[in-house]
Amino acid sequence: MVLKILGSFIALFGVALKLREYNPVKRTRLKTDLEILEKLDKDSERFQILNSHIDETIKDMYGERKSGTKVHSPGELIMGIILLVGFTFWSVYIYTQNQGFSWWILLTGFMAFAGFGMILNGFEKKQPKVES
Repeated sequence: MVLKILGSFIALFGVALKLREYNPVKRTRLKTDLEILEKLDKDSERFQILNSHIDETIKDMYGERKSGTKVHSPGELIMGIILLVGFTFWSVYIYTQNQGFSWWILLTGFMAFAGFGMILNGFEKKQPKVES
């Protein structure tokens, strides 16, 4: 019973982590900043300040385009490792306690698979920037 509650809390934490990454407010603010930028005089100091702010926001949201693999989201990577290891051991535990298959193994196996997916999402393969 304790393992089921612990697994539920870990899964809930993973969902909260994913929801935190979804932030439509940043996009709305960026759109508003771009609209303001269009109305400013290109030679003014305010234009330069806002333009550099927009550049930093875009870099923060989408990242620099570099080739190679890097950890994009350390929280998602760590949570994925915890889910994968925890639910894999839990699946084995259920299998050994029931001395065979149990329908609960499908749920714990799915959560272990979700942890593997989170590990893959934690790494972001950057594509080289294409110059046009």
